[in-house]
Amino acid sequence: MKKTIIILIISVLFCTVKGQQNGADLENKYWNYRDRLVKYFTQIGDLPGQGITAAQIYPENRYSDSWQYVNGIKQKITPKQYKYKLLFGDAVVDQGYYLAVLASELKLLEMQGLKN
Repeated sequence: MKKTIIILIISVLFCTVKGQQNGADLENKYWNYRDRLVKYFTQIGDLPGQGITAAQIYPENRYSDSWQYVNGIKQKITPKQYKYKLLFGDAVVDQGYYLAVLASELKLLEMQGLKN
C-alpha cells in the first residue's frame, strides 16, 4: 500500500513539473491562437455580420450563388469561390469572450509599452 501511494505521488509530481510551460511558450501559443482566430474564424469589417466570431470552421470548396441589385433589378454576378464553411451557433456568447480577450490583450500591451 505504501509503495502504491509513493508511486502515485511521484507520478503526480512528475506530471505537474513536466506539464509546466514558461512565459515565452505561453506567449507564442497566445499569438498563434490569435492569428488563427483573426484569419479563419472572423471576417473583419464594418458591414452587418462581419466581426462575429464563428464557433466552428469546416473545409469546403464551393462556389456561391451571388446576386446583387442594380437599379432595383436582381442580377446574378460572378460567383465567389469559398474554401471554408463557417458555423456560428451561439455566436453572441463567443463574441463576449472575444471582447474580453481583446481587452486583456490591450491592457497587457499597454503595461509593456508595446501598444501602437
